[in-house]
Amino acid sequence: MKKTVNILLDSSCHLREKEKLAKSLDKAKEAVREDKEFSKFCQSNEVPELHDICLSFAVLFNLAICFEQNEQYDQAMSTYKLMLKTQNSAPNARNMHVNIGNLYYRQEQYKAAIKEYRIALDQVPETQRKMGFLISSNIGKALLKLGQYREAIAIFETIMSSSPNNETGFNLLVCYFALGDKHNMKRSFCSLIGRILRDSPDEALLDLAPKTEETGLHNDPLTQYEAQIQKKTEETLLTAARLIAPCLDESDWSLGYLWVNEQLRPKYDDVANQMEIELALSYIERHDCHTAIKILKSFERKESTKRTAAATNLYFLQFQEGKYDEASRYADIALVTNRYNSKALVNKGNCLFVSGDHEGASSLYREAISLQANCVEAIYNLGMISLDKGQLNEAREVFNKFNVLVPNDPCAMYNIADSLDESGDTAIAIEWYEMLGASVPNDSGILARLAELSTKENNEGQVIHYNTETLRRDPVHIESLNSLVNWLVKNEMFEKSILMFERLRLIQPKEGKWALMLAHCHRRLGNKSQALEVYKQIYHIDAGNVDCKYCCFVLHVRGEMLI
Repeated sequence: MKKTVNILLDSSCHLREKEKLAKSLDKAKEAVREDKEFSKFCQSNEVPELHDICLSFAVLFNLAICFEQNEQYDQAMSTYKLMLKTQNSAPNARNMHVNIGNLYYRQEQYKAAIKEYRIALDQVPETQRKMGFLISSNIGKALLKLGQYREAIAIFETIMSSSPNNETGFNLLVCYFALGDKHNMKRSFCSLIGRILRDSPDEALLDLAPKTEETGLHNDPLTQYEAQIQKKTEETLLTAARLIAPCLDESDWSLGYLWVNEQLRPKYDDVANQMEIELALSYIERHDCHTAIKILKSFERKESTKRTAAATNLYFLQFQEGKYDEASRYADIALVTNRYNSKALVNKGNCLFVSGDHEGASSLYREAISLQANCVEAIYNLGMISLDKGQLNEAREVFNKFNVLVPNDPCAMYNIADSLDESGDTAIAIEWYEMLGASVPNDSGILARLAELSTKENNEGQVIHYNTETLRRDPVHIESLNSLVNWLVKNEMFEKSILMFERLRLIQPKEGKWALMLAHCHRRLGNKSQALEVYKQIYHIDAGNVDCKYCCFVLHVRGEMLI
C-alpha cells in the first residue's frame, strides 16, 4: 500500500511538470485516499510505526499545490490549514503559513497575507536567516501593493544590507519611484547595477566548462543556466531604467535617459543601446520625429545587436511620412543585419506592396510566416493581398487563421464576412456579421449591413429589427431611415411615416422627394390643409418641381383642394 502511495505521488508530480494539471489533481486525490487507507490499516493492525508521517505530509502538500495550480484556492487553503492541524510534527510544517500567505496574496488579500507571513517569520530559527529574508521580502511586496511604501522600504533596505538580491533591489527602486525620491532612485539604480555586476558569472570559471566539438562554444547545462540568469538580470535593469529615466530631471526629461545611459554603458552596452532606442521612442511620443530619427540613425555607424531594432523604427517613421524609398532602405538594413527577422520581412513586404509589386510582397509575407508561424502582421497583410486579387476563398482561409491567433479581431471578422457576402454565401455572412456586431456592439454600419443582407434573404422581421437598431445608434442613417419608412408606407402606417419623413427633410432639406412623400401621407390621413402647406413649401423652394405641380393638378381635378 505504501508503494502504491509513492507511485501515485510520483505520477501526480510528473503530470504537473508536464502541465497536465487536471490529471495531476486526480492522481493527487487518489494518493491521499490511498494514504488514508494505509493509515487505517496500520492502526487496525496495531503497527502505527509503519505509517510514514513524512509521506503523509508530502501527499497532502502535493494535493494543496495541485489545487493551487488549478486555481481552486479555497480547497488549497483548506488543505494547508488541515496540514497545520494534523501534520504539525512534520519537518517544515511551519512553512504552511507562507503558502497560505501566498494564496491570500494571489487573491489580493494583502493584509491577511502579511499576517500569515509574520506568523511564519516568528517561527523561523536564527540558523535559517536566508528563509527569514525571503519571508520578509514577501511582507515587503504585500506592503508595496497596499501603498505602504515607507514600511516596505524599511524591510527592503534591511534585506539589501544583509542579503542583497536583484529582485529586492528592484522592489526598493519601485518604492522610491512611487514616493518620487529622485536621489534614492539614483542610489538604488547604481546599487542594482553594482549588485548585478557582482552576481555576473566569472568568465575564468566559464572557460573551464566543456565546449561543443562543432562550434567550440559552451553549451553545457551550467552555461545555459548562467545565460538565463544574465538575460533575466538585463531585463531587470532595462525595466528599472525605463521606469526612472523619464522622471529623474524635471527641467529636461531627456537628461534622465542620458544619466541612465552613462551608468549602464561601461558594462551593459546592449541595455544602454536599448535605452537609446527608448529615448527615440519617447521623442516620437512627443511628436519630435526629427530628433528621434537623428538618434536612430546613429545606430547605422554602430556594430550593435540593436541595429535591427533601430532600422525597424526608422522604417516605421519613414513609411508613415510616405517616404517609401527611405523606408525600403531601412527595411533592407534590418534584413542585412538579420535575415531571419520576421518583422523586417513584413516591413520590406509593405514597401513592395505600396510600389505595386504584390507578388514580391506576398512572397516576403509567406517567408515571414515560415520563420514565425504566429506573425500576425504577415498573415493579415497576406489576406489583404488575396482580397485585392479577388481570391476570396484563399483570403478567408488566411483571415480564419488570423482569427485563431487574434480572436474576435473586428477587421479580420469584417473581411471574412465581406468575402462571404461577395461569394454569395449570404446566410454564413450574416452569422459572421452578427459575431462582429457582438464584438463591436455600437457600430451602426454593421447593423445596417445586416439589414441589407436580411433584405437579400427576404427576412422582413430581421430587416426591421436591424434598421431600428441602426437608428438607435445613428438617428440620421439615411439608408436605414429610407428602408424603414418605405416599409411603414407599404403597411399604411402613415402617422409613423410622417415622423420619419419629417426627420428625413431635416437631414436632407434640398431633397424634394421627402416633402412629396410627407404630403402624400397627410393626404392619405385626410389632412388636406397640411398637405397643401407642404406643397406650398415645395413650390417656394423649387417652383419648377414637376412632381409637385402634377400632384396639385390631380388634387384640383379631384376637387380635393383649390389652387
